[in-house]
Amino acid sequence: MAPFTEQAGPTYSVRRPRLPPGSEANTTLQDVIDVLIDNRVPPTWIDHGYTYGLNFINFNIANPTYRELLDTVDNERHARVRAYGTPPAISEWDRW
Repeated sequence: MAPFTEQAGPTYSVRRPRLPPGSEANTTLQDVIDVLIDNRVPPTWIDHGYTYGLNFINFNIANPTYRELLDTVDNERHARVRAYGTPPAISEWDRW
């Protein structure tokens, strides 16, 4: 197996995972890691993903299909923020 190499910009290509309907609750941390590796996502982007995830949850939490799953994720997020503070954004991406 080849060593991990991150994508180099300035243009990036990221494919969304293909999940069968109703399988969202069975998505594991390893599934997420696999998608990041398969897409060669630069490790420096990972902390910035918090902001995206927060906006995704806020936008979709009212949808009854995802409500129970997102409530669980949101509760875990609140616990981590209380324990560790808000993750810093990538300074190079400020002023977008």
